[in-house]
Formats: sequence, C-alpha cells, structure tokens
Amino acid sequence: MKTYYYWEMNLKKPINYLDLWKRVVKNEESKLYLLKRNLYQQHLKLRNRSRLPHDKLNNILNECNVVVKKYNNNYDKTINDIFKEWSTVTPHNIFLNLKYL
Repeated sequence: MKTYYYWEMNLKKPINYLDLWKRVVKNEESKLYLLKRNLYQQHLKLRNRSRLPHDKLNNILNECNVVVKKYNNNYDKTINDIFKEWSTVTPHNIFLNLKYL
C-alpha cells in the first residue's frame, strides 16, 4: 500500500495518512474502553444501591457487554472498509471521502 503525503497549508509539512488513520482508530478504541469502564462503574453503583439480587445485576451487565461487543465487531469492520477506500484514493481527492466520519 502506498503512503501518501499531503502538504498541509498552515504547517507546511507533510501529513502521513496512515499515521492519521492510526490515530483515528486509536481514538475509537479509547472511546470503546471508556464505554466499558463506565458500564462497569454503573453496574457497581446499582449493585450497591439496588435490592435486586447480584445474579440479576450480573446478567444485566453481561447483556450490556454483549451489545458493546457486537457493536465493536461491526464498527471494526466499518472502519476497515473506510480505510480500504481511503487507501485507494489519490491524495487530492482524499477529503472527498470523509463523508463517513
């Protein structure tokens, strides 16, 4: 795969789009981990305040984790598809393909 560089108008230095894409993916991973952490913290709060049995609360947390995992799998596929499309675009047209983001 070719690595394209684009001269940014303000900074006068090249942008490596592969590095840019890695930052985008890293950001999405961070959001996913934050979501999982927040779900678990909410679970702990409910467990301490609720009168529901711990089994029931654990089942609710597991259901939430399944939904998050399913979303993550689909999202990874979507991100990879977008990257494949980006990697085949010439540098002067790359910003036309930002419609996904």
